[in-house]
Amino acid sequence: ASVPVGASAQKSAAHGNTEPRETPEEAAKKAAEIKRNQQRQAEYIAECQGAMTDDCPGMAYMNSRGFSADVVRLYGLGWDGWTRRVVIPWEAEGGYYHIDRAIDEPPYDGKKKYDKPAAKYVGKQPIHNAGAFDAANRIEAVFIVEGMIDAYAIMASGYQAIGLGGVGSESTVREAARRGYNGTLVILTDFDGPGRAAAEKTLNMAHELGVSAIIAPKLPMGADDCGELYEKDPEALRGYLYDQYRAAQAEHEADYAEALRSMRVTDTADTLADIYTMRDAVTPVPTGFSTLDAAIGGGLFPGLVVLGAISSLGKTTLTVQVADHMAAAGRHVLFVTIEQSARELV
Repeated sequence: ASVPVGASAQKSAAHGNTEPRETPEEAAKKAAEIKRNQQRQAEYIAECQGAMTDDCPGMAYMNSRGFSADVVRLYGLGWDGWTRRVVIPWEAEGGYYHIDRAIDEPPYDGKKKYDKPAAKYVGKQPIHNAGAFDAANRIEAVFIVEGMIDAYAIMASGYQAIGLGGVGSESTVREAARRGYNGTLVILTDFDGPGRAAAEKTLNMAHELGVSAIIAPKLPMGADDCGELYEKDPEALRGYLYDQYRAAQAEHEADYAEALRSMRVTDTADTLADIYTMRDAVTPVPTGFSTLDAAIGGGLFPGLVVLGAISSLGKTTLTVQVADHMAAAGRHVLFVTIEQSARELV
């Protein structure tokens, strides 16, 4: 049946509310379809991995980028001969996600250099190699890079890396915080103006979320990215990564020391020495209640003391009497209340 477009309908259209809400049945059907598509992608990846033979164009391309056949197989890279693309999979539940790199220049059949499954078919792009953030791994530095070839060049050099794969770094930083990552993120994105601005934004976000992070300097030999440097001189890349790894360790140690200072944490050896020598011993302040003082070691010691009890049990009366005793002994007392007036306290 037709629906007349009246004022209310026009108002809804103006606010973008003309789309009908998705029913639970429709949502379940959509989720099931995405699951089937993910399975198809997993099968596609496995097929491409089988096609990545020693004599295929994909292997020749990866060899030209400095990757040996053993490294290609270690990371499960595949080859799609129809689109002439190297298929680069990564960690995701079900092993379904991948980004494909065209080996021809310009890209094969006029398509983009990189291609990946659409989100509407397989769901939101997962974070590459997110397992590197697991606290159990105790990885002191994780490199954040733009491209997937760059990420695998770093991993082939013996370090952990996460490729953004064309998405922003915000979700990656949030995932590091969510997993309790206690190492340092080394931000190694593009070195142009926009790239440096994005790196600064990532750095600030990491600090806001309590994650240690640094921005890496430019690569040596005029290389634009890690993949290019790996192709030119793998040892130069390893040396550069080692220097940044050490810088990340230093940054983490500095953050750790600052955290200890802010929490006033004492070194274990100093604590033992304090106990043995009774250094910094203080005389407690008596409360005026001899039985209470005897129970708590002579009175109140410096620090925060919390007194809790149910309503109308006498907390205020007790604390006013303690304050009165301390004031009578010549000590300054500040009493702050949000319930009683001065007259009531007197």
